[in-house]
Amino acid sequence: MKRLVLSVLGCTLHIECGCTFTHRLVASNFGLLIDDAADDPVRTYRVVRQDSRYFLNDGDGHTREWNDDGALLYDLEKTLTIDLQRLRQDLLFIHSGVVARDGRGLLLVAASGTGKSTTTLALRALGFDYLSDELAPIDLNTGQVLPYPHALCLKRIPPGQSGYPPGGLQTSRTFHLPAELLTGGRRPTAVPIAALVFLERGAEGAACRPITAAEAGARLYSEVLNALAHPAHGLDAVLSVTARIPAFRVTMAGVSETAVAVAGTLPTAGARAGVTR
Repeated sequence: MKRLVLSVLGCTLHIECGCTFTHRLVASNFGLLIDDAADDPVRTYRVVRQDSRYFLNDGDGHTREWNDDGALLYDLEKTLTIDLQRLRQDLLFIHSGVVARDGRGLLLVAASGTGKSTTTLALRALGFDYLSDELAPIDLNTGQVLPYPHALCLKRIPPGQSGYPPGGLQTSRTFHLPAELLTGGRRPTAVPIAALVFLERGAEGAACRPITAAEAGARLYSEVLNALAHPAHGLDAVLSVTARIPAFRVTMAGVSETAVAVAGTLPTAGARAGVTR
């Protein structure tokens, strides 16, 4: 077994890989989270490949079987995300991409398939730092969003996408850009939230408009992953965020045009950044 030691949100996780192929697959997705000096693990997972089948043991004695590497990686990612929510119930987990510039973070909130990852990649070309493409753990006491720099996952490479570095990993289902390629090998740190950006598709060109705290609260609550871990089923936590942080609705168009519209929310947002309970 080849072992990967991950340090994620202050938790140590071990992933035991049964062969070189599965080790490379998992390392490509979580490479920036590897920390061989981390403490004893709170969870241990096992990934095994036998012929054309893949097996994931989730650490609770349950083993699931998949017939392709894309399904395995998706299941492993989902399992880790759920376990992190149990281990860090103090955090508010949002289904969101996260980028930052000048030490201020933007949350890119949208339903799956809308284009968060594609927009996140395009923002990198505009000078933004990559923190995550789908998970935003918010520390409600400090008002900061913590990084979750796994590999950025794309269903396909957008034609003519700027800022795309070589060296990604193709699975049966998706294309993964290792986070170290996006950050230059630097592990990102927590940043205060400067704005909430809600992405949605539209028939017209890219457009950005501010929205009220009430609308932002309704939109944000629908993307909370661990609402039941917080008082009032997470509603108080969400409102503490949207009451203090500017929020914008961005109608998406072309990738570059959308990224410019999102980037334009940052200067306006700076004055009220931060959340405290």
